[in-house]
Amino acid sequence: MGVLNFETEPHNRQKITAALQRRGMMPDLEEDWEVHGPHENMNFRVYVGYAISKDDLSDCPLVAISLHGPHPGVYEIDDRPTGINLSQKGRFSL
Repeated sequence: MGVLNFETEPHNRQKITAALQRRGMMPDLEEDWEVHGPHENMNFRVYVGYAISKDDLSDCPLVAISLHGPHPGVYEIDDRPTGINLSQKGRFSL
């Protein structure tokens, strides 16, 4: 696990921003975004951070974003994970 630096990794910032924009959201760049993976049980990365709803700026869910892997998408989560793994059903377990 590490911290994503949007200034030095503009490609990841662009991909995360695009994934959120398709859902009417934008990344909260004031908060740290975590990077989970790749590791032996997960050969792709998952980004975890806060998003801001464009319709309601007070709505800031914590999200996990997978840009690659078996189930790409944006997932709302309750808490920051200590690790991210895939269960046998292909769902994220946080």
